[in-house]
Amino acid sequence: MIRQSFLALGLRLMAAGIAYATVMLFGRWMTPQDYGDFVIVLSALGFGAVIVGQGYPLILLRYLHEPNGGAALSAANRRVLMMALAAALLAAVIAPRPTLAYGAVLLPAFALCDISGAALRAQGKTTAALAPRDVVWRLALIGLAPAVGFGASTLLIAANLILWPIALAMWAAARLPRTGHAPPMQRPARRVWTTMLANAGLANLDTLCIAGVFGPEIAGLYFAAARTASLPSFALNAANTVLGPRIAKAPEIADLRKSALFGALPAFAAFLVFCVAGERILALFGERFTDMLPVVLILSLGQVVNGAAGPAGLILNLRGFEACHSRISLSALVAALIAVPIAALFGSPITVAITSTAILIAYELALLRAAMRKTGLSISVFSHGVRA
Repeated sequence: MIRQSFLALGLRLMAAGIAYATVMLFGRWMTPQDYGDFVIVLSALGFGAVIVGQGYPLILLRYLHEPNGGAALSAANRRVLMMALAAALLAAVIAPRPTLAYGAVLLPAFALCDISGAALRAQGKTTAALAPRDVVWRLALIGLAPAVGFGASTLLIAANLILWPIALAMWAAARLPRTGHAPPMQRPARRVWTTMLANAGLANLDTLCIAGVFGPEIAGLYFAAARTASLPSFALNAANTVLGPRIAKAPEIADLRKSALFGALPAFAAFLVFCVAGERILALFGERFTDMLPVVLILSLGQVVNGAAGPAGLILNLRGFEACHSRISLSALVAALIAVPIAALFGSPITVAITSTAILIAYELALLRAAMRKTGLSISVFSHGVRA
């Protein structure tokens, strides 16, 4: 278990580094218009994959070890792929530019990778679950970009040609013998889905609104700033990978408050680094990106609170309070769907960053308060002790 946790930790950190390198290198290589279209596709895929996933990539972990686990996986694959194919077709038809249509074709492959990755993790195949899309696919894109050209259209066509075989290979590797009938997964999946939608919305909605109001060039600048500001969140995600089994299994946790430092210290250190050297960091993307320094500083403040609050949402989920987590997530998502577009329409990218940060801070503090009230457990720098 420990070996698998740290293997997952290493792969996630590697994937985060490669993802950031992809954003940085393509920002230097591509024209502003092409880069804007490319990041619009990336943001839409992140949000779209959660929408069509319907919560199944996470809820499947509960069912795959049961005798009818194969039937559960088949049912999840069928439901997710039907929705993904319909959404991809609709998006490709209404896309204003062919580039965005090519990006839409990636959606079913992304969704299939999510489902298959969940099944492979449940089977203990951590490398097969995490490496193909998050590491191999992104590295292949970086390597092929000089050969196929730096236009968004050709790059996204190459992305399809690489990702679809990867997705099908993961699907084949994750298959299980189908016995019995699929368990009733829709209701628990909906609760998890709400939480995943809120997280994906808070991570991508601001970039999509910027693209819709200010155009792809400004969206590309904002996306690079947002991904730079969110780098410390990977430390918290990595810590959650290791903390999850301990939170789920231990009836009493007496000394995990120090674990909050895994998320809090990197976020605070990153904020200080951005204050001192943020402009030089953004210049690595290109000189035109340096105007987004205020956006980086604003968004990184939200990451400081996110890290300081610790894994409150994880605590709620693993201690049986998914419904509470779902209600808070739905409230945050509705607030974001209303406030972020208004901030884009009547403000600037800085206004959008302030609005997104305020919603994220309120969301994390609400989760922390709920976790302490419902479970009595807090792994946060705001807590003075930890009790079961």
